[in-house]
Amino acid sequence: MKYTGITKVEVIGTLPISVENVKKELRIFDDDSQDIFIDSKITAAVPAIEKYLNRTLVYSEFILFLSYFPESFEIPNPPCKEIVEIKYYDFNYELHTLDLKFGYQKFHSF
Repeated sequence: MKYTGITKVEVIGTLPISVENVKKELRIFDDDSQDIFIDSKITAAVPAIEKYLNRTLVYSEFILFLSYFPESFEIPNPPCKEIVEIKYYDFNYELHTLDLKFGYQKFHSF
């Protein structure tokens, strides 16, 4: 099933590479004047790399929008560590939360 939209709500984890590691690779020693600039470049590059790879590099929280409630679906932007909750609207536009004990316990993240 193709999803209709996905939104990153919050970035919870740390960046996949540190400013110190970048400085070592660029052979920048004993100079902290560019740390904020390097950090901003790493922060800006991560979403572009995630989009290109279709992978999540930093532990994040997402909201997935589906056009209907399917029997099964593929979770985008792998790897998926956990599904916290599944909420859906019924035909009367009432919001419900699916009990994860009885449905969607097993999932595959490609």
